[in-house]
Amino acid sequence: MEIEWKKIKRMALDEASEQEKLEVTAWKEEDERRERFCEDAVTFYREGASVDDPSREEMEQVWHKVRQRTRKHRYLPRRVVGWVAGVAVFAGLFFGIRLLMTDTSPQVPPVVSIAKTEGVRLVLSDGTTHIVEAEKSAALDVPGFEVKDNGLKQLGQKQAMVSGKKGLTYSEVIVPRGAEYQLTLADGTRVILNSESSIRFPDEFHTNERRVFLHGEAYFQVAHDESCPFLVEAEAVTVKVLGTEFNVKAYQKNDVSATLVTGRVRVAAGTDSLVLKPGQQCEVKDNTLTVREADLVSVLAWKNGEFVFKDVTLEKMMNELSRWYDMEVEYEAESLKMDRYYIYVERSKTLEEVLDKVALTGKIKYKIHGKKVIVGQQ
Repeated sequence: MEIEWKKIKRMALDEASEQEKLEVTAWKEEDERRERFCEDAVTFYREGASVDDPSREEMEQVWHKVRQRTRKHRYLPRRVVGWVAGVAVFAGLFFGIRLLMTDTSPQVPPVVSIAKTEGVRLVLSDGTTHIVEAEKSAALDVPGFEVKDNGLKQLGQKQAMVSGKKGLTYSEVIVPRGAEYQLTLADGTRVILNSESSIRFPDEFHTNERRVFLHGEAYFQVAHDESCPFLVEAEAVTVKVLGTEFNVKAYQKNDVSATLVTGRVRVAAGTDSLVLKPGQQCEVKDNTLTVREADLVSVLAWKNGEFVFKDVTLEKMMNELSRWYDMEVEYEAESLKMDRYYIYVERSKTLEEVLDKVALTGKIKYKIHGKKVIVGQQ
């Protein structure tokens, strides 16, 4: 049995209907860990709601209370993490990122399956380019592909290696700024691409391996095939899996991360490699691998239709916003870039609404000129 996050949230806030209360009760009774999870939701929303205009110290106090309740169960993620990804949410629970919401009504961000897809391109191995439109329900007039309501689907089948056969040919999906898109590969692997990202994939999978090339950020749900490993090449990093769910972020060559949601993956860079456990994140810089516990709410926020920034520099935050809103950022003072923020906002909001929320912190002011945002000190 699955459950919508908005029903859990309304239950926590005593705003659920009788029918919703029955559904949530039935859901949590299926597993004692769900019972604890619902208790944590109540703790978060009721503690968080008591802070009208929180300081950084007050936010940390609330987060500490929620962490204390969840720390013992941090690695029930094999199932709980699956709920985070599948239900697209549990957003803001473990790390109180909703404390800066100025609207206290129980609004829930939409689950984004395909956002603004105008301009998403499919480039075939022969160099021809096709614009993919999300609202198009008929099959795309390209051999080997079709467009469905949930994105593009590759129809080719896995082929056996044939002696003397020419090398693999590749197609590519390119997602511009301000868009997201979903691709289903011929083996059944599902890939959700973030804005300003691209993926190259073979026209035919061979039997010995499934290898794709990523620039930008994508969430992978890999079809299990023990005899044919799946590999993601992202800049100088290789992520090798058999069947799992994970996120790879590789916008810059020297700043790549892989976060495992379920299953098991091996991350390699240069001569170094390691295996991740569910809930862990590997960061790669200068071919050095560093592992830490992942903040899954923040990592998966983009695919859940949200921006979640927890103790993040203004520069890093604006870089991410620029990919979604297709803007350039100019700072009146370099020192502004290092200011740190705690911000939650839905990706469905306008650029002005997002920047207004940032400005509410009292640290910055902004001006918009065309595609340029000028950030100054308040």
